[in-house]
Parts: sequence; C-alpha cells; structure tokens
Amino acid sequence: MPRSSPLSYMDEQSEAAECFENILRNVSTPGASQLFQGQLTHKSRCSTCGTETSTDDPFWSLPLELVGSDRDYKVVDGVADFFRESHVSGPNQLFCDRCDAKSDATMKFEIKHQPEVLMLMLKRFKFDYGYMNYVKMNHSVRIPYKLQIPPSGAQSQTYELYAFVEHVGELKCGRYTVTIRSQDDEKWYHFNDSEVRLLSFQPFQLDITERSRDAYLLFYRKVAAAETSSTSEAFKEDTRDKNKQRDHDAKTTGNKAVEGAAAGSQDKMDRRETEKKRRVNDRGDRGGGNSLAKQGDEKIMTEWKSECQPSSEGRPDIP
Repeated sequence: MPRSSPLSYMDEQSEAAECFENILRNVSTPGASQLFQGQLTHKSRCSTCGTETSTDDPFWSLPLELVGSDRDYKVVDGVADFFRESHVSGPNQLFCDRCDAKSDATMKFEIKHQPEVLMLMLKRFKFDYGYMNYVKMNHSVRIPYKLQIPPSGAQSQTYELYAFVEHVGELKCGRYTVTIRSQDDEKWYHFNDSEVRLLSFQPFQLDITERSRDAYLLFYRKVAAAETSSTSEAFKEDTRDKNKQRDHDAKTTGNKAVEGAAAGSQDKMDRRETEKKRRVNDRGDRGGGNSLAKQGDEKIMTEWKSECQPSSEGRPDIP
C-alpha cells in the first residue's frame, strides 16, 4: 500500500522497533516477557504541596533522545539523563489530586524490574517544523560494550552488548541491517538481507566503545554477578602474573649482568697468568739451558710479586 503522508514515512522507518515489540507482546508463551520485559516506577512530587505519587509501568525498550550539538552522542550520557530527576513547569505541569489543579513538579524514573535482555531505542527520527516533515538525525553515537542500568546505586546491573540494528540511508529510502555477536565463537557477524558475513574487523578490539552514525536499536544482555566477578578476578590474576613475570625478568637480567661481570674479571686474570707462563717458557727456550730458564723464571716471579704487592687498602692490586 502506498504511503503519502510524512507520518506514514515515519511509521515505516520505525517499523523495526514497533514490529519487534508487537511480536513480543503477542507471543503466547511467557518466555518473551521474562526475557525482554522490564518494569519502571514513575515517581512525581508536587512542588506546591509536596505530595508524592508513583506508578509502575512495564516496558520493552528504553527510548533515548538524540539531543544536543552535532558532537558524538554518548549512550552512557543518554541513560544517565533518562534516570535523572527532572523539573516540569508551564504547559508540562502535572495534575495534583491534592491541589486539584496543575502545578510544577519533579519527576524521575526508577527501574523496578530489570529484564534479562535490555533494548535501547535511539530516537533518530524527529519532526522538523522548518521543513514540516520528519527527518533523520545522523548523529554519531558512541556505543559502549558494557553498560550499568541504572548508572549508580545498589540496584545497578551490568549489561553487555550482543547485537545492534542500524538504519542505513535516509528517512524515505533506507534499510535495516543487524550485527550480532555469536555465542558459539564469540565473533561478530553482519546480517544484510540474505547476506551474512563475518566482520573482517571485530568491534571493541581497540576500545571499550564503538562509533556509529546508523545505530538504531541496541540489545544488551544481563551479566550475572558471578560472571562479572570472575571477569574481574581473571583480570586481576592476569595482572599479577604479568607483574611476577616482569619482576622475574628484571631479577634474571640483573643476575646475568653480575655473573657476566664476574666471569669477565676471572677470564682477564686467567689470560694474564697464561701470558706470564708463556713468557717464562719462551725465555727458557731461547736460552737453551736450565740456568737461563731458571733466571727467566726468577725474573718473572719477581715481576709477579711486584705487581701483586698489597695496596694501601690492604688488597692486592690486580690490574
């Protein structure tokens, strides 16, 4: 069916998120909701009378607004903004039952139940009143491999990225692709229609974040506390092993240097002694008789004793 209105185009491009949520809602087994559905508590406080109210609502995805300048948008900052307390006033005032009127208020979201799989939706499509049409926001987004939900507090849970959907192209002419990390070999694969290929450059090899101008849906899986602890212990153990190896190498290098110096000194002394004996023999051979050999030997011994006389420090001067 042809689509003619701007809103129709918007519906078409948001089809990935809406279609996925509709499928999850209509799955007959409770497994889908146990994996993908979380629960938020919406708290508000009237600025006039101080009355606090709270309501619990299920959610399938957390929407993140791509607002601000043209600089990189950080998912970590978007999550922090989502859970940060905000103040509403003017046309956004909330109705207070106690005051029986609209009033300024503060409100915030708290997560009551964290899903096993968390889906973040980056809101890349907005209505531009200048063009009176929907446009795509091509912000570069920094996607973290690991994420804390909420960012702080005792209830904070660690999640790690395992898949992300990208919208490639413009609002009226684009397509969706998905990149998934396999649980079999822990490598990232790219799915583009019927084509599936292993990425030649694996994400998150050089940094803990990756940059994308097309990322639209991010899928994070919950990391068990034991798994996080084992990862941390493995990192600490690896660091300890590296430090031990470094100390061992330094000690070995130092010992080799000392042994080399001692061996060099001993070798020098052996060569001097050999040279003196050779000189003695040479003199004896040239004299042709025992008397000359004896005289040469006595002369050499006299030279040796002269050279090895104790110094003022009480030790032989050995050149």
